[in-house]
Amino acid sequence: MERARCKGKTHLFFPKHDGDQSYAEVAVSICKRCPVRKDCLDYALQFPPYDMHGVWGGLTPRRLRQEAKKRGVKPSRPSIAEVWRE
Repeated sequence: MERARCKGKTHLFFPKHDGDQSYAEVAVSICKRCPVRKDCLDYALQFPPYDMHGVWGGLTPRRLRQEAKKRGVKPSRPSIAEVWRE
């Protein structure tokens, strides 16, 4: 996504350590003004939320789960475990 505000800044969108949430505030603020935020969120919602890490479309994995439930969206892409089984 050429117009994404995160382009070149992806290091700000993913935790450095397990349980680290310090990245989220900066990442979410960048997403708020992004012209492709909706496309990014729609992409992220195609995957099982428990497989997602970082911020996608302005949402953390916990918020992605809540958004998927609110929309009644089921993942259309395989989980990591499903891919490994093949």
